[in-house]
Amino acid sequence: MPDYVIFESHTSHLIDCDYVIHLKLSDYGELRKRLKLRGYVSNKIQSNVDSEIFEVISDEISCLNRIEIETQNKSIEQVFFEVLTYIESIAQHKMYKDF
Repeated sequence: MPDYVIFESHTSHLIDCDYVIHLKLSDYGELRKRLKLRGYVSNKIQSNVDSEIFEVISDEISCLNRIEIETQNKSIEQVFFEVLTYIESIAQHKMYKDF
């Protein structure tokens, strides 16, 4: 049985972890549109856009083993399979490393 946990959060910078997958959306207009559809108020939308522009999240990630996945022009399924492929490669690497 694997000895790892997958944790989805906006707080990865606050926990000790071995790997981080950071999903990004660099099209700020698209980001605004998505957040508006979620019902975010304008100052929350601007805060999120500013965080992307100034790479606040990237700067907060202290884990050396990280990957950033650009989600622009990708379906949810495409992003899912990209994340899954990365997780499977980590699991495969750890399996051989521990063996």
